Amino acid sequence: MKNNQQVTPSPVLSQLQKRIVEALQANPVFLALAIPARIASLYEGLESDPETRDLVTAHVAAELCHRLAEQGVDHFHFYTMNRAGLSLSTCRLLGIRPKAAA
Repeated sequence: MKNNQQVTPSPVLSQLQKRIVEALQANPVFLALAIPARIASLYEGLESDPETRDLVTAHVAAELCHRLAEQGVDHFHFYTMNRAGLSLSTCRLLGIRPKAAA
């Protein structure tokens, strides 16, 4: 992607996500980034299905974490914008569960 190209957010992105994309587009560090077609295609047709979008998102996040872990990354921090369920789902997919109450 060239620096003068604009990224068109997918209609499945929430207003907050659109604002994040716009903020990233304004930052020169992120201008060369693009969402891989393989990942973008997972969201096609999910504009009005937030539950399935969240399932896809948790799986994509877990897959990326697994790939990073294979490269030696062993600490992750999720910015979920007050959507704890999404990070809990991702953690479950990574085999991380809350500790049982004593």
